[in-house]
Amino acid sequence: MLKKIWMVCVLLMPISLFAVELEALYSYEMPVQGQSAQERSQVVKKALAGVLEKVSGDPAVVDSSQFSTVYMRADSFVLRYRYLPLTDELLWDDGYRQILRVDFDEEAVRQLLKQSGFSALGDLPFATLVRLTVTKVSSIEDYARVTHYLHSLGEVTHVQVEEVDREKIVLRLNIQGDVAGLAHSIDLGDTMTQVGAHYLTGYYGVMPSDLSEEDAELTYRLIE
Repeated sequence: MLKKIWMVCVLLMPISLFAVELEALYSYEMPVQGQSAQERSQVVKKALAGVLEKVSGDPAVVDSSQFSTVYMRADSFVLRYRYLPLTDELLWDDGYRQILRVDFDEEAVRQLLKQSGFSALGDLPFATLVRLTVTKVSSIEDYARVTHYLHSLGEVTHVQVEEVDREKIVLRLNIQGDVAGLAHSIDLGDTMTQVGAHYLTGYYGVMPSDLSEEDAELTYRLIE
């Protein structure tokens, strides 16, 4: 249920806020109707769920039973919060009046994920098989679309966020099978299209069939 609420709130947010979210993995912004403590408490819970998913790269954290009690004490993970002006007229018509930005404690969030059996940004070992770069990712909705799609692939056992900026995300994947199989599965969908590959010594432009199960880098572009 919490995940459904979070996704609705994400879709309500203006595109201008998405770039901010992609730059700050441990921060979250959501529209609010006022500055009451009750509303702020509910928003902080949803914001923490969003941050846990961003930092882990795993949608399962949102509905995981391990975090049900954590959300009840979400305030303990907050470093600071502040209210920002709301400029989106559609949100104003829906009764929202401001944007609440919540900044969470990076170390506390990472420790929480580790204790719960999830990896955080940069925690995966260097033996990770595939480094995947996806360009044309400019919103949280795009980010969710990419990570959810990768999680749906049978070859992928873990998706780890390595880097996020305004136009791309870099992911480190644990997979079953070889890289050629992964590339083939990705190409079967309509989410991303491959624009390059890099295997070991730096040879670019190789076909997926030329890749082995060892470390490789793939570059894709998100299909609009």
